[in-house]
Amino acid sequence: MNCPNYPLKNNKCLPMTNNDTSIIANLCNVSKAYYGKTALRNIDLTLTQGQSYGLLGPNGSGKTTLMKLIAGLHRQTAGTITVMGKPITWRTKSVVAYMPTENFIYDDFSVESTIRFFADMYRNFDRQRATEILLKHDIALKVKVGKLSSGMSAKLKFIVTLCRDAELYMFDEPLNGIDLLARDFVIEELQQLRTKQKTLVISSHLVNEMEQVIDTAIFLRNGDIARQGNKDELAMQTGKDMTELYREVFNAS
Repeated sequence: MNCPNYPLKNNKCLPMTNNDTSIIANLCNVSKAYYGKTALRNIDLTLTQGQSYGLLGPNGSGKTTLMKLIAGLHRQTAGTITVMGKPITWRTKSVVAYMPTENFIYDDFSVESTIRFFADMYRNFDRQRATEILLKHDIALKVKVGKLSSGMSAKLKFIVTLCRDAELYMFDEPLNGIDLLARDFVIEELQQLRTKQKTLVISSHLVNEMEQVIDTAIFLRNGDIARQGNKDELAMQTGKDMTELYREVFNAS
């Protein structure tokens, strides 16, 4: 499979010489296998500035693996990934803010210590904004992270990711474990990132909730892109919303 954004030499993808600053991340013929089992297969994908992408698919379809590759937490088995036109290194990680599904915050830290830790780790972390949002949502600064409810912990994960000034934000199931009002907050903040021309990649099983914040839907099935397209164009072509398309693609009832 030829990647539309890269030339090929000896069947390998090579970065283009002209630097297109609208391209935030590019994946060319990317595959990933774990212990002989394929998680992603020949993925070609371009993420452009100011666009929001929804990764849709059942558990095990490759959504989390795809995000972790772009974030630089895992390395692809084959293919090429670039962020801002450069191979993934610690430098490119500074422009990518990634929130995984698993808890990545130390339980023994207080909320205040967590904010201080992220401010020390990332130059682009807005400590003041994070503190303001936490207090607005009644998350006490002195409490230990391990003592937070699951809903409060989920909000803390989202807030520390949100408060980095990154170019690419990736949220893996950002609506998991939070109540209805907190969902409204997450949706509103994602919309705000879109108005700032940030690039978003969001995975969620709550397809109807995510429909309002994505531009492009990417349906992943067994490590392959089963279907992809602009959300509105897909709706016009098929006469179906994202939930109906999800059922069609994955044969769900």
